[in-house]
Amino acid sequence: MTDTTGFNGSQIPGFTNSVFTGGAPAIPQASTPSQALPAGSNSLKSSPSFTFAPSVPTTNQPILFTNTSLIVIGKNTLAASSFANTDTKISCMWDFGDGLPSQKSNHAISYQYSKPGKYIVTLTVTYQGSSIECSSPITVNNVIDTSIAKVTPLKTFTGWDFRIGFDNIRFGLATYSDKSIYVSSPSTPIVQPGLIGLKVQEKRPSASSITGNPELIDLTYDAGDDTFFFGSIEYWVAKQNFDKKNIQLGTSIFPILPTGVTRVNHERLLLADTTNTSTPNDTGYTQFFTDTTLGNVLLFGDGNLLQKDTDWDDITTENDQTPNMGTRMRYGIHIINPIKYTNYTVTYTPLTSNTNTIPQVLTPYSMTGGINIVDLTGDMTARSLADQTVLLDNSQDAILIDHSVLYLIIMLRNNTGKTTLSPSIESYLLAISNADKTKYQG
Repeated sequence: MTDTTGFNGSQIPGFTNSVFTGGAPAIPQASTPSQALPAGSNSLKSSPSFTFAPSVPTTNQPILFTNTSLIVIGKNTLAASSFANTDTKISCMWDFGDGLPSQKSNHAISYQYSKPGKYIVTLTVTYQGSSIECSSPITVNNVIDTSIAKVTPLKTFTGWDFRIGFDNIRFGLATYSDKSIYVSSPSTPIVQPGLIGLKVQEKRPSASSITGNPELIDLTYDAGDDTFFFGSIEYWVAKQNFDKKNIQLGTSIFPILPTGVTRVNHERLLLADTTNTSTPNDTGYTQFFTDTTLGNVLLFGDGNLLQKDTDWDDITTENDQTPNMGTRMRYGIHIINPIKYTNYTVTYTPLTSNTNTIPQVLTPYSMTGGINIVDLTGDMTARSLADQTVLLDNSQDAILIDHSVLYLIIMLRNNTGKTTLSPSIESYLLAISNADKTKYQG
C-alpha cells in the first residue's frame, strides 16, 4: 500500500513489506519431521516433534519450544521429555537457526531472537547412538512498541507511533502529545469472514469556521458543509489470512467508514506525492473513492474554501477508477500552490458498489449508471457496499485460506495547528459475519 493516506505499514513496527504481522494469537505451531529411522527395540518410535508458542513472536519475546518426541524402550513408549537432562542415553539438541550454538534440553526450552527474520528451528534427538531430526520455520517480527512515550505534538502525525490493544476504551479528548495511531487487539480466528460493519461513538471539535469557538459534537457525519472540524479520524482494517497449519499467507489493509455514512467532512488530506520532483509534495488522495462529476468535492486550506481549477485540480486516472488494478480505487487531488497553506482538508461523498457480485467485464466506475464496483484493496477481496459495510471475498484463494484474524486501526489527525483540540473515540464495535452473512461476531 502506497503512502497516500499517511499510513504506510513499512514505517510502523510490526509491519513487513506492507503486511501487518503484530499481535497474532499464540496458537502453538507444529514442527515438520524429516524421514524417520527404522523402528527397533531400542530406537525412536517415530520422527521427533515439537511445538512452539506464540506462533508469530516478536524480537526479544520468550518463545516456548516443547519437545513432544517419543522413545521406544522394549515394549514401553516414553516421552523424550521424561528423561532427565543429565541422562547419558539420550540427547535432545536445539538449533534455533540464528548461527548461535545449539542448546541441550530434553524438556521444553525457552528462547528469544534479537533480530527479526525467518529462521529454521531444528531438533535433533539422539538415543543410544541413533539420531534423527525435525525442523520447522519460524518468523520473528519487529517488537510492537506499546509504551506511551511523549513526542512533540505535530511530530505525532509524521512519527508513525501507535498503541496496540484497546477494546471499547475511551481515548482522545487530550492533546496530541500522545500517540495518535491505535491498533486493536486481534479478533478471534474467523472462518471465511464475509461481511464487516463498523459502529462508533466519536466526538470531534468543530465550529462554524476555523476562527470560531470550537465545541465537541458527536454528529460528526451529519454536519453541514459549513461546519469546520479541527481534527479528523480514519478507520482502517488489517486482515490476516492463515492456512490450516496457522501459517500466515498474507495481509490486506483497507479503509472503512461507520455504517450509514453518506458524507465525509474535513478528512485530512496528506500531500504524499509530487507531480514535479523539483517542487514540494503537491498531491494527495482521499481515503475513499469519489468523482467530481457529482460536484461534491470541497477542498479547504487552513479552513479556507479553495476553488477547483484555480487552487486545485483532480488527477484521478482510469486505473484509479477501475477495480482489480492492483491498487485501491481512489480520488487524487493536485494542489497548484501547496506552500500557500499548512493543512488541507477535503469534504466529499464516498461512492460505493451497487452490486454484491463481480460482473464479467470490469470497467471504470460510471456515474451514468451500469454495474459499479468500488474496490478497496486493488484485488477485489474487499469491496464497499451501499451502507458502508465491506464485503470480503477470498474465493480465489479459498482452497488455501482456512481462517482470518482482523484488527481495527484508528488514526487521529490534526486539521490545524491547534494541537489541544483532539477528537475522541468513546466506543467502537466491529461486527464480522461469516460468509453466509447471517452470523455476526463482535
